[in-house]
Amino acid sequence: MSLRTRRGLSLVASVMMVVGACTPAATSPSPSAPASTAPSASAAASPSPSASPNPEDILFAYDYKPVQGKPGGTVVLGEWQPPSTLNNYYNNSGAIQEVLAESMHALWVTTSDGHWKPQLAAKMPKFGDNTVRLTSGADVAKCTPLKGASPKPASDTGFEIDLELTPGLSWSDGQPLTMDDVKYTYTWNIDPNNSGLITGTVGWEDIASFDVKDPTHATVKFCRPYAGFYGLFSTFLLPKHYFSTIPVKDASKKSMPMSAAIANLPTSGPFKFQTAAPTGITLVKNDKYKGGAFQQGAYLDSIKWNYYKTVDGMKSAFLAGDLDVASNMVQADYDSIKGVDPAIGKATIAPAWEYEHLDLMQGTPRTQTGHGSGQSLLTDLNGRKAIVEAIDKKGLFQTLFPGSPVPDKLGCQPAPPGMYFRDESLKCPDFSVDQAKKDLATAGWTDSNGDGTVDKGGKEAVLEACTTAGRPVRQLTLEKVAEYLKAIGIKVTLKYVDAVGVMFASWDEGKDAECSITGGNYDIALYTSQFTFDLFGDYYFSYHSSQIPDVGDHNGSNTTRFKDADMDAACDTMKNSIKTADQIAAAYTAQKVDVEKIADIGLYYRQSVRGVSTRLQNFFKNPAAVSDFWNAEDWFVTQ
Repeated sequence: MSLRTRRGLSLVASVMMVVGACTPAATSPSPSAPASTAPSASAAASPSPSASPNPEDILFAYDYKPVQGKPGGTVVLGEWQPPSTLNNYYNNSGAIQEVLAESMHALWVTTSDGHWKPQLAAKMPKFGDNTVRLTSGADVAKCTPLKGASPKPASDTGFEIDLELTPGLSWSDGQPLTMDDVKYTYTWNIDPNNSGLITGTVGWEDIASFDVKDPTHATVKFCRPYAGFYGLFSTFLLPKHYFSTIPVKDASKKSMPMSAAIANLPTSGPFKFQTAAPTGITLVKNDKYKGGAFQQGAYLDSIKWNYYKTVDGMKSAFLAGDLDVASNMVQADYDSIKGVDPAIGKATIAPAWEYEHLDLMQGTPRTQTGHGSGQSLLTDLNGRKAIVEAIDKKGLFQTLFPGSPVPDKLGCQPAPPGMYFRDESLKCPDFSVDQAKKDLATAGWTDSNGDGTVDKGGKEAVLEACTTAGRPVRQLTLEKVAEYLKAIGIKVTLKYVDAVGVMFASWDEGKDAECSITGGNYDIALYTSQFTFDLFGDYYFSYHSSQIPDVGDHNGSNTTRFKDADMDAACDTMKNSIKTADQIAAAYTAQKVDVEKIADIGLYYRQSVRGVSTRLQNFFKNPAAVSDFWNAEDWFVTQ
C-alpha cells in the first residue's frame, strides 16, 4: 500500500496526553449516505473538533449505531497492492492491516468517530474508575533492561492498568483465548531473538510485570510514564499455542505466510483464513466468534479480497459491479468512479489525516544500491532547503488535480489541518528557483562544467527517487519533482517498485532491495503517512534517532535517518510527559524542527476516495484509520 501509519501499527491515543485538550473527531457517517460531490478545499482541510469538556469522553464516548442485519452472503473487496506477509509487527503496510481487521482482533479498536471501543476487552481501563492508576515512590515497579541494554534512569513515577477480557472468548480453532495470550504477546515482543519489529520494543520495555490473575483478568505495571499505552494494546493478540511452535527468530518469515498455510493460523476476529495468495485472500466466517453490535457473530459467510495489478484495474472492476469496496484511492481517482451506476454503488470522498510527502535519505548509505552520485547533498541542510524551494507546490497540486480548488493549506509540517496539536503559525519556505540556486551554491554545489547539472568534489548531483508502482498520480508527482529539480541543476532518476514487498518491506525482507526505505536504499521517497490523535505515535517512531533501523535489532521507522537533538527531546517529552501542555508544546517543537531542518518535505494533505456497493450495509469510513474494515462483523448485504 502507498501509505503507512506513523506508529506503524494502528491508531494510538492516550488519556495522559489529551486531558484538557480538545481533540478532533470525525463525524460518524450514515452507512448508506452517499457522498455525491467532492467537498470544497476548506471542507477537506479539517474534521470537526469535539467540544466535549470531559477528557474521557474524548477517548471513549463513541457513537456507533449500525442497523441490525441478516446472515449470509459474500462481500468482495478490492486492493491494488497485495501484501507479501500478513504479520504487521514486521511490516506496516496498510494492505496488511486491511486484512487483519477482519481476522485478528486486539483488546480495543478505534471507531469511525475517533474513539476507543472495546474489541476483545470487556471494558476500557480508565483513570475515572481507577483501572488506570498512577504510582509513585516505593510503589513504582522496577524494570529489568532488555537484551543486555544499559539500565534507564529510575523513575519516581509509574502506573498500573487493569485488563479485563470478555468472558468465554475462543480462537477460531476452538482453543480458549485467555489473558495468557495477552501476556504472551508482550513476552514475544521483548524476546531477545526477535528482530525487525517495526516499532521495536518501545512501550513493552517499560512493563515491569504482567500479573495474570485468572483467564480474564491481569494487572500490568509500568516502571515509568509511557504515553502510548492504549496503542500498545491496540495491536492484534498472538495465539500462544500457534506462535510458540515457531522459533521467534524465524517468526518474520514463517508465522503468517501469504500461502495456503495461513489457514493454520487461529484467528480471534469474525473471520478466519481459508487461503492467501498474491492474487487474493479468502476469509470465511469464524463460528467461534460471538461478538458484534447485536452479539450475532459475523453476518457474512465470507469475505474475498481481490488484488489487482493497477489501481485502474481495480476501478474497472468496481464500475462493472464486481466489487463491494474499492479501497486505497485518492482525490485523483474520484472523477473516474463518480459516474458509477447508482444501482451498483457510489463514490465517496472525505478528508483524511494523510500527509503526502518526500522523504530525503540523510544517513550514511550502507551500500550504493538506490543512490545517485549526489546523495551527500541531502545531508547538507542548505541542499535540502534548495529542494524545498525548488518545488512549486501550488503548481504541483493544480497539475495533479486539475479543476480542484487549491487548498489554503498545502503540505508543510507533518500535522494535517484539524489535528489538535497542529501549529498553525508555521510557514514553509516559499517557492523560489533563485533562492534554491543560492542555497545550492552555499552548500558548494555549482555547475563547474556547464552541462546543466551541479556538482561538488567531482560528483554530479544525481539523485534516485522512488515511489510505489501502479499509481499514475505518484508517477506524475515524481515527474514534476524531477522537472522542478532539473531547473536548479539536480538530475533525478525515477524508480517505481512494489509497495509491500519492496518499499515498505521489513528489514529482513528488503534491506538490500533498491528503494527499500527501511534499508535506506533510496535518495528521495514519495509516499503517504497517516496521522492519528496520538502525538507520541505520530512522531516518535518516525523522527526519534533511536528509531533508525540500521543498527541493533533493526527496529524502528525513522527511515530518513534524521538526527536532531531538539527533535529527540520533543519526542521524549511526547513519550514520557503526562501533562497536556507539555505534550502539545513538544508537538509544536517537532513540527518546527521538521520545517526548519527539513526532516521531510510535505507536498499536500490528502483526501481519501472509496467505491462502495449499494448492497453493502454498515460500512463506516474512518478518516483516521488505515483500515475501513474495523467493523466487518456488522456488515451485511441486501441482495
